[in-house]
Amino acid sequence: MFREILTFTLFLSFDLIYLFNHSYMTINAENQSSINPELMECLEWDHGFCVKMLNYPNLDQIEDELINEYPQLISTIDDDLIDDEIEPRADIHSEFLCKSHKRIIYPLIQKTETGWLYIVNNERLRQGVLVEECDLQDSQCNSNSPKTSCKQFYIYRKLVAMTLKGEKLASDFQIPSCCKCLVEYSLMTND
Repeated sequence: MFREILTFTLFLSFDLIYLFNHSYMTINAENQSSINPELMECLEWDHGFCVKMLNYPNLDQIEDELINEYPQLISTIDDDLIDDEIEPRADIHSEFLCKSHKRIIYPLIQKTETGWLYIVNNERLRQGVLVEECDLQDSQCNSNSPKTSCKQFYIYRKLVAMTLKGEKLASDFQIPSCCKCLVEYSLMTND
């Protein structure tokens, strides 16, 4: 009985939090500088990045200023680059131990060591990030060893961003870079 009450209370709490967040975003949608990122409504999360959100700031008025300070913003990543990738420099009879896939994402916001940062991305200024993700994280590798697992690895990539107060900066963000096969060894000691 206690478990059912606790479960109902938790579900009710999450529903109330969602309603509060939704109403907060509706009321304050025009005043983006006062948005608390803890209460923002992200429509789609992807590896710690929000890639679709309702209240992303309008960058139109500061685009030229951003381009002057960070000219790399006007170069774009072509989504077709993934298909045109150069073959790996390996023997023709080689295969990868972990299955993975690549795609380009256009992140909008992420929490970093310095706090929440908006990543500059709109129609004109695009920062596409090529990510490689494990198809089956923690699955056994395609190998003869039974104690293996596929693990997602990350790198840091510098992107042009803004603080919630509108200060521009280039900051490092964690990006999924590859899927590696890890082998577990047991250490035997003779006491």
